[in-house]
Amino acid sequence: MFLDAGNGNIYIQDDGTIYGHISKSGSTDFQIKSYVSDKDFKILGNDGGSQITALTFDMSEAGAATFNSTVQATGFNIGGTAITSTAAELNTVDALSRGSLIYGNSGAATAILTKGSANQVLTSDGTDIAWQDAGGGGMGALLHTSNVTSMTSNIVIDGIFSSDYLNYLVVGTLHPATNDQQIELRYRQGGSTITDTSYRRGWNGNYTSNSSGQTRYDSGTYGDDGITIMNNISSTENTGGGNFHLYLYEPLSTDNFKNVTWHAISESPNSSKILMNLSGTGLFYGNTTALSGLDFFMASGNIKGNIKVYGLL
Repeated sequence: MFLDAGNGNIYIQDDGTIYGHISKSGSTDFQIKSYVSDKDFKILGNDGGSQITALTFDMSEAGAATFNSTVQATGFNIGGTAITSTAAELNTVDALSRGSLIYGNSGAATAILTKGSANQVLTSDGTDIAWQDAGGGGMGALLHTSNVTSMTSNIVIDGIFSSDYLNYLVVGTLHPATNDQQIELRYRQGGSTITDTSYRRGWNGNYTSNSSGQTRYDSGTYGDDGITIMNNISSTENTGGGNFHLYLYEPLSTDNFKNVTWHAISESPNSSKILMNLSGTGLFYGNTTALSGLDFFMASGNIKGNIKVYGLL
């Protein structure tokens, strides 16, 4: 049977209302139109004896298409841009869990990097990424905390240096048991504190007093049995003790002497030196053996306080 309309239009109606329109557009284009405003166009079928709506075009939503089941295609294009991802790559994105990341693996394929453990950091070796413990690859990782609340002869930190870090930052607040004392530093090698007179120290800084403004001074020693990092410290608790940060350079090297630099502030019981601000440098020149730790003590009397050590790449 041939349907032949001389003007290229075939209308389908019910009780005088046109609901469908088949037409020719231009020279040969074939058009099917849902004629009533906002009414959907549907394609139905029989699936094993059951009627199904295979495809619905929602005309109230500019023809949005809803497929009842799987869509098979050799490619997709959205807004003029071809989608080049494979089905496997899209499924990888769909499989993401909380805390996971999408990344390019060693085979340049899209992959999932599962979430790391608590307190781990994301690191890169310049080629690939991975989760690592903060102490195994992060810059400025906290490695050690000493919190000594009772007076003791010294505060020893040992066994914390490793090949993971080149240099170290030490931050602390220390309190003397008696007034007007010096805070000293000694190195440790092989688990033992070095007490011989092979330390050098130089510092400069300023202090303020009750009777005058700021005064600058400097000091240096050669052949000491330790490195003085603060002096004339008050034992009064509410003065804050002595506060410092100290950089230790390459403690595991066996090729050079071990250097430190520091900055310290403290309050003195001496009325002529109330607030002291010091910057200094020191070293042990007895040998170039690798260090195992640090030993903080007072020139006289006991000490307490807290010290944190950070590893720096």
